Amino acid sequence: MQQITICKPKFILEIGVFEGVHAKQMIECAQKFSKNVIYYGFDLFEDYTKEIKKIEGSKAGNPIYSEIKKNLERTGAIINLYKGFTRDTLPKFVREEGPLIDFIFIDGGHSLETIANDWFWCLKLMHKQTIVIFDDYWHNRLDFGCKKLIDNISQISSLIKFKAQILEPTDIFPDRKINFVKVTFA
Repeated sequence: MQQITICKPKFILEIGVFEGVHAKQMIECAQKFSKNVIYYGFDLFEDYTKEIKKIEGSKAGNPIYSEIKKNLERTGAIINLYKGFTRDTLPKFVREEGPLIDFIFIDGGHSLETIANDWFWCLKLMHKQTIVIFDDYWHNRLDFGCKKLIDNISQISSLIKFKAQILEPTDIFPDRKINFVKVTFA
């Protein structure tokens, strides 16, 4: 929540809501700085199948859209949830609503294709002070998680420069550690 404190966002976008734990934490932290927090959350919710879990390597479970929405609405923030694959929901959101977002948390699917898609569309929602946090920077894998994208982020565009900062590990295992990565415009 340190990055929320730095950013003081009014508009928060999260990819990978799952059970809404991080969403609630981010919203409640942001409400210390703004009474009118608006949250946008993207996930598959009940449509998260075993086949998708194999490809994306995400958590087990099938959070229920209506329960997550009801729980998050208790925060008093304006809650907008989008159900479906981000390859479909994010482009539509960007084209139809697309407000500039202050804080973006990317923790949806873990395949390179999904992460690259999420980053591509989130770029269109960023302003100069936007903070983007990527989860799942696996130091020992280039085939999974955001490491490959982050390690090459400065080569994505010759016109736009980014600063990527690897933050403290979120998970440490005997054979790997996983970090958050903060990305901002340079």
